[in-house]
Amino acid sequence: MGRLRKLPMLLLVLCCLSAPVSARADTLDTLLNVLVTAGVVDPAIVDAKELINCLVNQPPDACLAGELQSSGFMPEDPGVRAVVEVVKAAYQSDWLKVLEVTGTDVLFQVVCKAGLSTTGPISSFVCGGLFAEVVSKGKPVVRQVLVAIGSGSIGDWVKLVTMAGPELGCSLIPDSIPGKDAVCGPLAEVLAYAVDAINDAANVVWGGINNLGDWVSGQSKHMDRDHYYALYWQPWYHYGTWLGVVHNWQGLGTLLAYVRDPCEKYFDSHTMSQDNAQELCDGQRDRFSSEIRAFKSALEVAPDAYYEMAIKDMPAIYAIEDYGKQTNSAKRTLVRGLCETHMRGLFPFPEPNAARCQSLKASADKLTGSFKDMLMQLYNQCLTDQETQQPTPSVASFVCTPLGNRFVAELDVERAKLDDKLRDLVIAGCLPPTGWSPEDGLNFKCLNYPAYDQCRDVFSQVNPDNYCSLDQVKADNKLARAIRNELGLKRCGLSGDTTVVCTRPWKKERCEVLRKAAIQGLSQPSALRCELMFDSSYLSGWDKARVVVNALNTISRGDAVLPEESNTEAGKTGISGKLQMNKKPIEMLKAEIAPTTVPIQQLMPANCAIIWDNLGIHCTDSSVVLKLRTYYPEMEALPLCQQDPNHDGSSVVCYSGTLQIPMPRSKAIVIDPDDLNKFGKRDISGLLPGKKPEKERGSMGGFAPARQEALTKSRMGSKPALPDITSRETLSIGGSAVQWGSVHTVSGNLPGCQIQLVYHVGNKGEVDSPAFALQWIDLSSNQQVKLQRIYGLKKDVEYLRSEMISIHPGENRFMLKLDSSSEVGELNEANNNLPVTIRYTGSCGVSSRKPRVGVLAPPPSSEKPARAPVSKFTPTLKNEGIKPIKSTE
Repeated sequence: MGRLRKLPMLLLVLCCLSAPVSARADTLDTLLNVLVTAGVVDPAIVDAKELINCLVNQPPDACLAGELQSSGFMPEDPGVRAVVEVVKAAYQSDWLKVLEVTGTDVLFQVVCKAGLSTTGPISSFVCGGLFAEVVSKGKPVVRQVLVAIGSGSIGDWVKLVTMAGPELGCSLIPDSIPGKDAVCGPLAEVLAYAVDAINDAANVVWGGINNLGDWVSGQSKHMDRDHYYALYWQPWYHYGTWLGVVHNWQGLGTLLAYVRDPCEKYFDSHTMSQDNAQELCDGQRDRFSSEIRAFKSALEVAPDAYYEMAIKDMPAIYAIEDYGKQTNSAKRTLVRGLCETHMRGLFPFPEPNAARCQSLKASADKLTGSFKDMLMQLYNQCLTDQETQQPTPSVASFVCTPLGNRFVAELDVERAKLDDKLRDLVIAGCLPPTGWSPEDGLNFKCLNYPAYDQCRDVFSQVNPDNYCSLDQVKADNKLARAIRNELGLKRCGLSGDTTVVCTRPWKKERCEVLRKAAIQGLSQPSALRCELMFDSSYLSGWDKARVVVNALNTISRGDAVLPEESNTEAGKTGISGKLQMNKKPIEMLKAEIAPTTVPIQQLMPANCAIIWDNLGIHCTDSSVVLKLRTYYPEMEALPLCQQDPNHDGSSVVCYSGTLQIPMPRSKAIVIDPDDLNKFGKRDISGLLPGKKPEKERGSMGGFAPARQEALTKSRMGSKPALPDITSRETLSIGGSAVQWGSVHTVSGNLPGCQIQLVYHVGNKGEVDSPAFALQWIDLSSNQQVKLQRIYGLKKDVEYLRSEMISIHPGENRFMLKLDSSSEVGELNEANNNLPVTIRYTGSCGVSSRKPRVGVLAPPPSSEKPARAPVSKFTPTLKNEGIKPIKSTE
């Protein structure tokens, strides 16, 4: 794909080209809005205006301030880089860069219609009347004009003349360029009319001879001097130019004398004085020499100019179309033939007129004696001259032969590049048919959207539809799995191939955000869907949470009555009876909790409320939580909510926040949930003044696990022994020791652009570590590179691990995340994320490679491998929906 979709419109931004720096920000702001209105760029790029303005004037490192990143764009974002590249080129008047990035279609608007104060030859050319005609010749011709204007070299102008044609090309050359007349005279005036001039002269001279004796003996008036030049000098154009191109003018002096001396003899013997004849023939000799030298100058640059215009893109195209075939010889001949045809049209050297020799032969046949012998000598000499005037190989063939060889060399280079691209395509998920061989040609079926877009980009110079197809079901399934993994397996799973089903509403909303981001800009419509499916435990837990909140707020208002202060009837009919957490249908619970005659606001005062996940409870005054069992002993203990880094929400009703526990004759002790949860969900009622922990309360059911252990003051004060998962200070990258967090430069050529990373994973803690996840992340794309589960790690033990990581030329930023799912409580949680940057200055592949017929391996056998056992971390789908993961798994 291009740097920026519809990027030519982006050049409107260049209105600020010559404006003062203080005015550029306003211009950029205005024109970015224009671009958004026109649909040229993503509307979000407007938010990156300050970042773009900074990058135009300063290095990227100076544009990393927080306020510049608030738009969500980074300096390395492709869209931002493309905008900055074009704007900077325009500010610096680098018109060749602007042309290469955008094209010819907007150059006129930028230079002539955008209000820029551009002056000089560039403005004269673009805003002049010939620009439209030059544009019709193609982008390479416009580029050559800019090159010639910039250099002022006659060589660059001659190249332009060979590309645009003598008439248009010479009209563009300024009169101040030295050598213009020498080039444009012969090219524009001579070759265009030489063929007609020779034919006209032949008709006049040979068709008008009535007395051959007068012509031979010199008794008649001499022919017109222009006719003589056309008949006796111009047929030597090809041979004279050939001497210059092939032999660097060796033999030119002999040729000039060979043609000039008969000229003087002819005019001197036909009523012209010897002095006049010498002057006339010397002038024609000098004219001829000047013309063929101009032809040679043009022929030295014409083939390359033709290659740029017509052949440059063909190697990449034929590398695709002829994949797996040996076609170098045929393509060399094809390109050479195309070039020769173009050169013969550009340099139409006149061919010898057969009428001259035929006239001499016809006259000789009518004579006898010495006149016949003389005419036959002239006839034989005429035949020899005409054969010499058509050298073999021709000038066109000589100058075009290197072009054929150049094409074959570039074809081999493009084939090697294509092999690398095809290898990357296979890795990305595009596969050839089963049983494929290179001789079958190229045809890929892609299993995901990014790979499909990558395939279409690889084959963009041909018709991508002939080479790329999409397995949309698998592509949507890959997207669905990626979104499911991003959301987490605890609350989301797959229903079918293309539907992500979540059991929590906030997860479903996040799924929609990810879905829209994933399908934006796809080349094909996606069937990916997000759905919400409540499970019964969540709905019942939600109602239970409302019951508990109602009870806590009743205590907070002072409306609750201690059990020993209430009579039996109150116990049956009072609020405690209403708040019993019996497992009843949701409709009955709702009726008990919130009668229609009582506003819900009165049942839930401000002190305690349900938080975002509808199962967590938080109170402004947390001491009320400790009184819950005192007032309502029939209710279960309220555990503290577990850590929730993935925003999954709680699976049971719990308290979110810290608890202040009053102790006799001492300060209140603040218990953090993270510390408390290291011991599990405890019954904390025993910590109240004058209370003893209730034994075996958890076995009665409810929220807390059975056989809860009371948390004592001495138990709270101790710090548990924990593991500590980390790595050494260095790792090995391609055999070199590199410190984590540093930048390591790799040069040379890496086969497949892959490099080996070797590193240690160890447990420096006090106890053995349970299972945890190890994850490599590509920070540039925020994509997961590798995910590995480590099933436990004993203390003071290290594992040596090795990974093969794919990199690309430029910056490659990675991060190793140990315990990436935060499953393990550790002594030090700050040493789990280990970044490293690899700066690759080489290229993919090996340093020298021979052309080959394809490198794609045949696709794997269609035989299905043995099905791996389903991971216990993967949700199981049944007809009724998702089976949630148990909290013990």
